[in-house]
Amino acid sequence: KLSTFEVQSGNKAFKVQNADYILSADGKTLIAVAPSVEGEFTGASIGGADVSMIGKGAFSHNTKITTVTLPNVVEVGDYGFGSSKNVSSINLGTLNKIGEYAFFETAISTHPAITTETEMSKYAFSHSALTNVVIPDGVKIIGERAFFWCEKVTGVIIPESVTAIDYGAFLGCTKMKNMTIPASVTTIGEAAFMECRNLIVVV
Repeated sequence: KLSTFEVQSGNKAFKVQNADYILSADGKTLIAVAPSVEGEFTGASIGGADVSMIGKGAFSHNTKITTVTLPNVVEVGDYGFGSSKNVSSINLGTLNKIGEYAFFETAISTHPAITTETEMSKYAFSHSALTNVVIPDGVKIIGERAFFWCEKVTGVIIPESVTAIDYGAFLGCTKMKNMTIPASVTTIGEAAFMECRNLIVVV
């Protein structure tokens, strides 16, 4: 199993300050974290680097990390935390981009702060432990299966800015009870609320 990283001297694309992770050369993107890293992962874990982006799959399938605190991060790439099943606390900056499967199968109960212009890609929070979802005013589209089988979600607040709820966006949110669809919504994809057995929708 992979446990450490090494970047040869002279490499101009990446850098390693210790063997547990890889950063982009400018220190802004966290490229990868070794699966052996456990417990809490913070800015101190990466030598105080001013990381603003979690790269594609950076924490993916790490089952030992429980908490991540990187307050300057504003973008999470595809599978950024995907299948990191024991991560229950993620403290980031206000996100303006959330990649596909970014928080898939994580144990987080609350989602990070989201800007009004956030791109929310498909499967972004699917199978996570979210309990409540608050989508900020300004977001226009709730992506395909964004909250797919989030079985602990009980409530969702959708603002007037949303115009589309894509295919299967809330499919399998079995504990969700109430949702108001604002007048701004003109498109609801197939199976958007399938298996939401306790849901009462007000349009």
